[in-house]
Formats: sequence, structure tokens, C-alpha cells
Amino acid sequence: MVRIKCGLAGLFAAIFLAATLGAAAGAGGFYLAGSRAFTGVSLDGLDVGGCDPATLTDIVRELGEHVERQPVVLIYDGHRYTIMPAEIGARIDVPGTVRAVLRAGRHGSLAERARAIVLARRQGLLVSLSVSVDRKRLRDVLLKLASEINIEPRSATLDIETGTIVPERPGRRLVLHRLEAGVMEAAGRVREREVVVPVEIIPPKVGIADIKRLGIAHLVSSYRTLFDPSNSNRVHNIRLTALKLNGTLVRPGGIFSFNETVGPREREYGFLEAREIVSNEFVPGIGGGVCQVASTLYNAVLLANQEIIERHPHSLPVTYVPLGRDATVYYGTLDLRFQNVLPYPILVQAEVTGSEITTSIIGSKPPSVEVRVITERMEREDPPVIERVSRDIPQGERVVEQEGSCGYLVTTVRLVVKNGKEVRRETVSVDRYPPVPAIVRVGGWSPSLLDLSFLSHI
Repeated sequence: MVRIKCGLAGLFAAIFLAATLGAAAGAGGFYLAGSRAFTGVSLDGLDVGGCDPATLTDIVRELGEHVERQPVVLIYDGHRYTIMPAEIGARIDVPGTVRAVLRAGRHGSLAERARAIVLARRQGLLVSLSVSVDRKRLRDVLLKLASEINIEPRSATLDIETGTIVPERPGRRLVLHRLEAGVMEAAGRVREREVVVPVEIIPPKVGIADIKRLGIAHLVSSYRTLFDPSNSNRVHNIRLTALKLNGTLVRPGGIFSFNETVGPREREYGFLEAREIVSNEFVPGIGGGVCQVASTLYNAVLLANQEIIERHPHSLPVTYVPLGRDATVYYGTLDLRFQNVLPYPILVQAEVTGSEITTSIIGSKPPSVEVRVITERMEREDPPVIERVSRDIPQGERVVEQEGSCGYLVTTVRLVVKNGKEVRRETVSVDRYPPVPAIVRVGGWSPSLLDLSFLSHI
């Protein structure tokens, strides 16, 4: 331990000081002019016992300038990732650290403080540098690292074409809250500024043994939709959602919940920002693209003749499924849920290849009926036109500010056919997609409206 001569106080003098300041200091403790750190108190290995506030301030400031130039090193699987304090807004709190040093041994009752002083002399009392960190910047840095480390678990699945079982694979996830705490602690240390990245292993939901035991070997239904492969963030969200969805087992009578299966759509869980529909508008949002996976699954579930418990249409038409066959989801509010009405378990599979996503329902028996989903009725509603007078453009001119789009009223029906005969017809949904109004700016300015009377005064 490095020692600094600061005029160390004797043990009995320290105990007397604790007693005389007891009433004033209170349980929280504070320092008065002329007070000193107790003997045995060290600041991150530096002996500062007996130092007064001014000396401590100089020491802490010098230590702070040093540590604020030193990186925090994260270690995972043989790799080293460095974080400079400036990246996360890490600063040493000089007054806060000085207060912590001077309060050491001054907590609690008189007896507790006396014990702390004795222990400080015999064993030492360690105080750490107080550090402040920009939590948002720290989280952004760690989320970027998490995107490199995290791997979603992959359940065992059935290859429909070959009939073979694709084995499962465990996943891994960076434990964000533990790493945040570790980095904040290391950012205030003079030495030992390395942090081992905490990672948890995530087991897959379904293994090869489960598929074999349940006899899951037959395709019940499947549905495919296309997406734009150039929209990288949206593609990422679609792939991530498919991985979370893939390999979900639903028992007979069991209820599937999309939100419970996929989980929150947040950056912490790997989702990125992409366009999504909110309140009749396309806006950027974390998890854009998830609804396409939900809509694709919804159609596979309809074709598997499952009972739909909850489903919500978008407020605007989407391009990847026919009108009336979309499903919007929002964690905590809007869900897609269905009940497995078959007498055997089913496996939900989702696979992304190229520019398409396919969802499939796999069971232990081939389907005994044919299911068709049709649009029975569609009514079109022309968009209203909203005119707004504007003095910014000449009178008589019209400028389209927003293109309108038609609205629709759609009735979707499911037909169940057995041996070529229709045995059941049911209305799945009646959905209204309201029209989006066209907004037109109409010129309201003309030279005749210009007041030139001021010219007579020139």
C-alpha cells in the first residue's frame, strides 16, 4: 500500500473526535473544517489516513486525471474490448470521493464508529473513487458489444423436404445489468480495470429427443411472404423474430402467444430501428418488421385450422399479405394468440431464406381436411380531400402536400373442405382500413391583397 504522510491522528484522539462529533455528524456523517481521514483509511490502495480535506482534494483530483485517461478492458472468450472513459462520459466525482473518505468510520452509533476506527487501524478501511457515468452512452456501447456476442438458441426442427431432423443449438446472451455495474466499478479504479463479460447460456426450447418422442413428422400448413432484402435493419428484425419463434411447441388445447414467445422488442434484446405503422403513419421504431413475421404466422395458423383467440389488423394496408390477412402486434398491448384444437402437439417453425420468410405448422399426423382462406367481400372507400388555404403560394395554384389512399372494408372467410365437399364456412374477420386523406394546399395570395399604402409616406 502506498503511504502518504498527512499527520496521522492517534487512536484515542480519533475515538474522542468521533464522540464529540457524534451529535453533529448524524448517521449519514459529514466533515467539518479541520477534520481528517481516520488512520488506516485507504483510497483504492493509497493510504490517506490523517489527510485533511484540502490534501485529499489534491490527491483525488490527481488520481481522477490519471484514471480518466485509462481504458476499461472487457474480456470475453479470449477477446479484449476497450472502453475509454470519455466514450461513456465517466468522470471522477472529486467532492463526493473526499466526502466518502472523511465519512469512513463516522457511520452509525458511537460504539459502531469506535469499532470502525479500531478496525481501520488494524485491518485498514478501503474507500473507492466515486465515479459518475452517462448511463445512456454506457448502455449504447454495451449494446453494440452484445450484438456481437449474443446468439439466439435454435430449437431442433424438421426439414420438410428431406424428413430429417435439424439438431438444436444453445444460445448465449450478455447479462447487461451485471456488465453495466462491473464497468462502472472498474471506471473508478486506479488498478484492476479489467472486467470479465458475464454471459448466460440459453437452452433451446425443443431438442431432437422431443421431436422423436412426440412423433412430429408431418406438415400441417405453411405460408410464405416476401420482403426487401436491402432494408438491413428490417431484415435483421425479421430474422431475429423468426429465431425466437422457431421451434415453439404447442400442446393439445394449449394457447400460443406471439408476445410471450418473442418477448419485448427493445434494443436490449437485439432489435433494431426500422419503419413500422403507428397511428396511420409509417414511422421509425424499434422492431419494425416483426409484424410481417406475425402476419405470416397468422396465415399458417388459419390454414392449420386453429382457433384464433386474438388478432388485430393494421391501421393501414400492408403489401406482404392480402387485405384482411395481416396481424399487427405490440408488446404488452396487441397480441396474436391461438389455441391448438388438434388432438396432438404441433411445432411452430419459422425460416428465413433469401428474401422470404416461411412459417410452418408441423404435427404428428397429416391434415385430414383441406383449409382455404378467401376474401368474400371487399368495399373500397375513396380518400377525402382536405384543402388548406396558404398565403405562401399564389392564388389559384394547388400543391399536393400528402397523397391520399383508399380505405377498404374486407370480409375474410375460412372454408374447410373434406373429400371435395365444403364442411364448414366461417367468417374469420371483418376489417376496416380507413382511407388516408389527401391534403392539398390552395393558394390564397394575390398581388391585389398586397397593401402598398405605406408608399405614400415615402
